[in-house]
Amino acid sequence: MSLCYNPGVIMYRRHPDVNGVHEISSNAEVILSSTPGAYKTVLYNKRTFRPVANIISNSDGTYNFTHLKNDSSLFFVAAFDNFGGTANMGASDTLVLTAMAAPNF
Repeated sequence: MSLCYNPGVIMYRRHPDVNGVHEISSNAEVILSSTPGAYKTVLYNKRTFRPVANIISNSDGTYNFTHLKNDSSLFFVAAFDNFGGTANMGASDTLVLTAMAAPNF
C-alpha cells in the first residue's frame, strides 16, 4: 500500500475508506483439506467488492492484514489454491480485528 505524506498528516493514497490502526491476525489461517499452507489470500472491501490488499499466506497458513478500520463488516477474505492450473477459492467474512500493538506508518 503506498503512502502519501503531508507535514503533520499521514494518509494512504489507496482505499482511504478502510484505513485505520487495526489488524486481522487472530484466527487468521488458510487450510486446504486439513493442511495449512502458502496460498494467495486477498482482502476485499465488502461494500465495493474491490481488493484492499493481497498476500501469500505463510507456510503454516497464517496471514496478517494491517492498517484497517475497526469494522469487520467492511471486509471479507478469499484464499485461492493453484493446483492443476485451476484456482479453487475459499472465503470468510467472520474476521476478528484487533488494535495494532505499534502502528507503523
